[in-house]
Amino acid sequence: MPLTPTAPTIDKQWFQEIAQLRQNNRSALFRDIYFQVVGLFGVGRYAEALILAMSLYENLLQYFVQEKVGLDITMDGAARERSSNLLQNHDRGRLWQYLENYQRKNGDRLFLDTVTRNVLLAALQYALQTSALAGYFEQIEAYHQQRNDVLHQLAGLANIENLQEQVLDALEKVLSQGLPQERLECNPFKHLNHLIDRELEKALKHLN
Repeated sequence: MPLTPTAPTIDKQWFQEIAQLRQNNRSALFRDIYFQVVGLFGVGRYAEALILAMSLYENLLQYFVQEKVGLDITMDGAARERSSNLLQNHDRGRLWQYLENYQRKNGDRLFLDTVTRNVLLAALQYALQTSALAGYFEQIEAYHQQRNDVLHQLAGLANIENLQEQVLDALEKVLSQGLPQERLECNPFKHLNHLIDRELEKALKHLN
C-alpha cells in the first residue's frame, strides 16, 4: 500500500527553502552549509566537516569584508588586479598602509601580491577594530591551522571533538551577525528527518 502523501503545508515549506537556495540567497546558502557541517560532525565524518567548515569560513570572510568594509574583493586569482586596486585605493590609501605594516601573530608580514584569507581578515580588523565579529574570525583562522594539522599531519586527532565544538560555536557567532537567531535554532535537516519519521510511523500504523 502506498504511503499517504505529505500535507501541502510541508511541501510549501520545503519549496520555500529550495527557492532561496536556487536564487543564490547568500544567507540561505550560509545557513544550509552550516547545518551540513553540523550533520557531518554529528555522524563522525570529521575530515569532510572541517573542509566544508573552512570553505564556509572563507566565503563568510569575503561576504563580511564586502558588507562591513565596503570592498567587493575575492580570493579569485582572475580578479587579482581589480581586488588589489580596490585595496590600495580604499580610505585614501590608509587601508593599504595598514596592510603593509600589518604583522600576523607569528610575526610574518602579509603577502600582498594576491588576496588571501589573511589579507581579508586584516582588512576586516582594520574596519572593525572594536567589534567582536573580527575576533570570531580570528578564532576560526586559528582553527584553520589546527584543521591542517589534523588533515595533513594526522596531529591532534585526540582533540577533534573539542575542535568540532569550537568551530561550530565560532561559525554560529559569525552567522548570528547576519541571520536572525531563530534561523540558526531550526536545523532544517533535523526537521525534515522528524517529518519523515512521523509520516513513516503513520503509514506503519495504517498497515497494522
